Amino acid sequence: MSRKATVNNSPVLSVRDLSISFSHPRPAVVSVSFDLGRGELLALVGESGSGKSMTARAVLGLLPAGARASGSVTLDGTEILNADESDLLAVRGARVGLVFQEPQSALNPVRTVGWQLAEAITAHTQGRKLGREQGRKHGRTQRAAVRRRAVELLETVEIPDAAARLDAYPHQLSGGQRQRVAIALALAGEPDVLLADEPTTALDVTVQAGILTLLDRLRETRGLSVLLITHDMGVVAEHADRVVVLRHGEVVEQGPTRRIIDAPREPYTRALIAAVPRFAAGRPDAGTVSASVASGTSGTSGAVPPAAAVQDVTVVYDPRASSPALDAVTLSVAPGATLGLVGESGSGKSTLGRVIAGIQHPTGGTVTTDALVAVVPQDPASSLDPRHSVGWSVREPLDIHRVGTRAARRDRVEELLRAVHLPPGTAERHPAELSGGQRQRVAIARALALDPTLVIADEPTSALDVSVQAEVIGLLRETQRRLGFAMVFISHDLAVVSQVSDTVAVLRRGRLVEYGDTDAVFAHPDADYTRELLAAVPSIGDARVRPATVGA
Repeated sequence: MSRKATVNNSPVLSVRDLSISFSHPRPAVVSVSFDLGRGELLALVGESGSGKSMTARAVLGLLPAGARASGSVTLDGTEILNADESDLLAVRGARVGLVFQEPQSALNPVRTVGWQLAEAITAHTQGRKLGREQGRKHGRTQRAAVRRRAVELLETVEIPDAAARLDAYPHQLSGGQRQRVAIALALAGEPDVLLADEPTTALDVTVQAGILTLLDRLRETRGLSVLLITHDMGVVAEHADRVVVLRHGEVVEQGPTRRIIDAPREPYTRALIAAVPRFAAGRPDAGTVSASVASGTSGTSGAVPPAAAVQDVTVVYDPRASSPALDAVTLSVAPGATLGLVGESGSGKSTLGRVIAGIQHPTGGTVTTDALVAVVPQDPASSLDPRHSVGWSVREPLDIHRVGTRAARRDRVEELLRAVHLPPGTAERHPAELSGGQRQRVAIARALALDPTLVIADEPTSALDVSVQAEVIGLLRETQRRLGFAMVFISHDLAVVSQVSDTVAVLRRGRLVEYGDTDAVFAHPDADYTRELLAAVPSIGDARVRPATVGA
């Protein structure tokens, strides 16, 4: 477990009776109060719509149009809630930094990393810190000082070869490096407080661990206070000093992390903790797929043809690249079984999924499948047409293939929505009217419309709250048992993979480093890389969260 920073009890940020309302009857935030101490990491947790992000944005006066905030927010004793814009400009960046969930949307894609850092440095320092180093000289001397400061910031967030990275564009960096650049930008004004809004949600476990370790180090070395918005209770358990649990805009309970995790007082908090994915020990429902089927063999009639098989598959996107996207990968998924694909960003997981689905043609090797393949995407919001109703989106595959009559297709849509536990009336609604979990259910219903025999699920739960994630995982498992389709489940969440997969394939830089029975691989990994992935999984102190052999 990560060592937490020493905390000064003097609060740097105090929130008292904060309420935020819009024109609709129910307020977004109701009488929220908490303190953030110097050097402390305070976690705001709760499901989507609980008011976490609204609370953090109120601190910087960044609420959406039409929002009205009341109560009190003080920074070192100075009231900043509803302050004048000129006063808030002196707070943003210089006193309070902000890191968003998705750095790709926060970074300018047409400007280099160095240019963006220089803009932040110049805006926040206004020549003061540079003046101590270089007097009040301008021109070439000041530009050199700005560049040195930019390199220093990248080194602070542990970007390798920092000076060279100044000339890189965001798309040339990995997801973890982009997030580090976003943190460097937030630190440019040397703030006292960092608001981190889901900064590691979509990152691989090793990258996530690196970002969180960095935040811990900044707290220890700089006394930085961090308000962390997250739905990952494992991250909370390992890195937070205290926790505030929100539901429907209200504080359900708050207190020291270990007390909240070990002895939660409220049913809602207990439900959040219970929903954290645990490493399955033997997967009690794994008996629905026999060992012979999972391995592609039969005890009575010889080999069972796989739902899909890849043999020595190689994919090369850029011949100039140092390594191919996939490098001679061989594996298969048995009928009715689930193959889990894990590995860091750039490991080739999604590329392999596209190859199996027939979307990506391999450069070399063979792909064999007689299955009808469907895909469940990571982000249903971008895959569902916002202009059309949910019913239209679910019915579209049936319309394209002219399955049955119009009345039969309408009945099939209702049947599919019921199968994913959505009321038939959902068909008349539009994607924007649904929650993230409901949209993912719609995406699953759409994928099942043509009765596929193989489903490719590409990170289907990575951006969902833990309780919604648990519901979607349960739904996939239940539907698979009922309909008998095979599944390729792509994820960076190893605990989730342990729950749903019969076999697991571990990819690294396009190569298959480990492949076999899920329980065996996770309990006794052969590859050092697999052990590193397992060791990086956050734990909430429960033996079921990760295998006992990890780190041994």
